Amino acid sequence: MATFNRSASAVVISTRPIGESDLLVHLFTLEYGRLTCIARGARRSRKRFMNALELFTQLSVRLARSRTSSMWRLDSASILNCFEHIRADYSRYVYGNLCLELVNLWQKEAASDPGIYALLDWYLHVLSRGISPVFTTIVFQVRLLKSAGVLPCLSRCSACGKAMGKVTAFVNMTTGELACSRCSKGSGSLSLSPGTLKVLERISSDPLDRVVRLRLTQMQVQEAWEYMRQIHCANLQRQPCSYKFINLQ
Repeated sequence: MATFNRSASAVVISTRPIGESDLLVHLFTLEYGRLTCIARGARRSRKRFMNALELFTQLSVRLARSRTSSMWRLDSASILNCFEHIRADYSRYVYGNLCLELVNLWQKEAASDPGIYALLDWYLHVLSRGISPVFTTIVFQVRLLKSAGVLPCLSRCSACGKAMGKVTAFVNMTTGELACSRCSKGSGSLSLSPGTLKVLERISSDPLDRVVRLRLTQMQVQEAWEYMRQIHCANLQRQPCSYKFINLQ
């Protein structure tokens, strides 16, 4: 039977047991986007994949698929970076798992997106270095929304179009769009201070090597986190499971 064979750079974003010995693996690849693969015998033989299929692991993989199948077969995987520091720290693991889940939910099957792959690569390296996991994850969430084209305008009122300036912005809890106090009539259950808006604008537009130098107050972290959670959940029409395990208090 004729098969397609491919090589790719990939990150393991989720796994699930199949049958007695196989593993269903979701990979986010540089070349082909998110792919669903089956690793035959991965749970039975420790030697075949040598711990390569742990979450966060960056791999060089060989894939195969028959012309009549929609499922890719993972034939081999060589570890490029295992990011063991993420798995060794509970806080980093939980925040990192949220971002893997967001990639899995946002990215369509077999739709290449080198920009998001580069963002995920940056995120894993920064997270493993010990930079604040909550701040790093806020950055990832903002840039992911911007790449998807659904990050609301952060500088102007969505209703009257006037610049926010130094006023508090109120969030439309359905769309995530921002409105000034006059247009919202103060009815929003979530608001963003001028300082938080400025920080989010910089996160969305500054080069990432500058973004990591930003310092947020605790209030800005709280506001930015809740705003990102609200927009992601609204657009995905569900709450990613990983949010349940994160408490900023």
